[in-house]
Amino acid sequence: MRLSHAQVLSERFRQAVERLSEDDTLTDDTLHSNAEAHLEVLDDPSLGHLDTPAWVHRVGRYATQGTPQLTVTRLFNTMYQTADELGLASGKRYVSAAICTCASDTHGLRVGEPQAQSLAQRLSRLASAWIAFMLWPGECN
Repeated sequence: MRLSHAQVLSERFRQAVERLSEDDTLTDDTLHSNAEAHLEVLDDPSLGHLDTPAWVHRVGRYATQGTPQLTVTRLFNTMYQTADELGLASGKRYVSAAICTCASDTHGLRVGEPQAQSLAQRLSRLASAWIAFMLWPGECN
């Protein structure tokens, strides 16, 4: 079973993110560092295709001359940058907590599935779900 968009946004997932986000034993810097380490999985050339969700290739305005303008890595980095620029420490912490929750949630993994590939898939699904909420707000009621 793969983690679907619905599962990414499930109550169980949201509660896990909230618990981690509110864990005062983890500093903002520690949580962010942990999240950044998890994002490094997308640097693996064998998993690079998961850094660009499949739907990006189907939507021409997000790709210029074959180079995707929207990637999972860019999305998360943009969210961090925006939170920094707006002074939203809790927003940055939430993004980090969601990334770390993707890494710690092992429910539904297929036997023999490489952990790195599973994490890259989960991060890609999380990014796609968040993009959907940003691009189609009327559809997310």
